[in-house]
Amino acid sequence: MNKFNWDELFVGQTAEFTRTITADMLEKFREVSGDNNPLHVDENFAKEKGFPARVVYGMLTAALYSCFAGEYIPGEKCLLHSVHADFLNPVYVGDTLTVSGKIVEKHDSVHQIVMKVIIRNQDGKKVSRAKIEAGGLGPFSVIIYCSAPLQMYAVPFCGVTIGTKAIKLLRSILAMKKLCGRFNKKFPPK
Repeated sequence: MNKFNWDELFVGQTAEFTRTITADMLEKFREVSGDNNPLHVDENFAKEKGFPARVVYGMLTAALYSCFAGEYIPGEKCLLHSVHADFLNPVYVGDTLTVSGKIVEKHDSVHQIVMKVIIRNQDGKKVSRAKIEAGGLGPFSVIIYCSAPLQMYAVPFCGVTIGTKAIKLLRSILAMKKLCGRFNKKFPPK
């Protein structure tokens, strides 16, 4: 598990790992999720529908995005804010998946990174892609002073508890600084 500090993360930083999907993984995911769709559990049903074998749960494949963020980038200090995943091709038991991604944005003001991650099978075929927003890298606060009618907004929070909607709101508020008479930000709070 990587243990990057905020200052060690940078746009363009990459990571990659591989994982082979097993029948045991499929069964454990079925048990946890309660999803008994025959496409995932019945070989004959899957073949009748035109697939060569049972199809691996898309969300089992997407669980590798959690591993990417929690183990590789940013690693130990990660808290996922959102994962926007697309499933492009089916995955089957026995497939070896390569998960590779990079940081494409780094927002110092809210300690959030945005990553683009792709999952390919052993043939190099893209099976899924995702945009991941993650943070949770330390406490900080932002104090924003604006002239009337906006008044003063104090936004104290800890990066490990703020959600994506709050971060988007904070980004909007920070973008309004040109409209404000006075602007001051303090990192971290005293």
